[in-house]
Amino acid sequence: MEHYQHILVALDLIDEDDEVVTERALEMAERMGADLSIVHVIEAVFTYGAPYGPNTVCDMQENIEKSARQKLEAWRQRLNVSSDRCFMGTGKAKNVILDTADRLGADLILVGSHGRHGLDALIMGSTSKQVVKGAKVDVMTVHVPRAEPANTHDKA
Repeated sequence: MEHYQHILVALDLIDEDDEVVTERALEMAERMGADLSIVHVIEAVFTYGAPYGPNTVCDMQENIEKSARQKLEAWRQRLNVSSDRCFMGTGKAKNVILDTADRLGADLILVGSHGRHGLDALIMGSTSKQVVKGAKVDVMTVHVPRAEPANTHDKA
């Protein structure tokens, strides 16, 4: 196994997903003595054709960013990552993750993957696939099990 010095972990701020990814990141960082950085990306709120005004959109974006900052800060503290290694960006996830990795000189990117296929992948996209395709460094995708929807139908 390669010996990595700086691991960038992409978090989606969904606790169950991030739990799986960060557990793997901590394990690897401790074993290799690697630095750990974290990044979260907020997709921009699109307003084209929206039935509400620009002030509402700005308020929505601010609320999203505020909530994300709070969650990211909680993860930063939990992972014992210094504040200068904790990043949040707005835009296309692939671009922000890859730009952050380049800027930091990370030699490994960890990103969660739900293993979407078919129409689900087409609609939801696959950030992990895009990161793997565009990365200049190694990328480890960590399988994140999908939560099964609750069965609302009684079986006869």
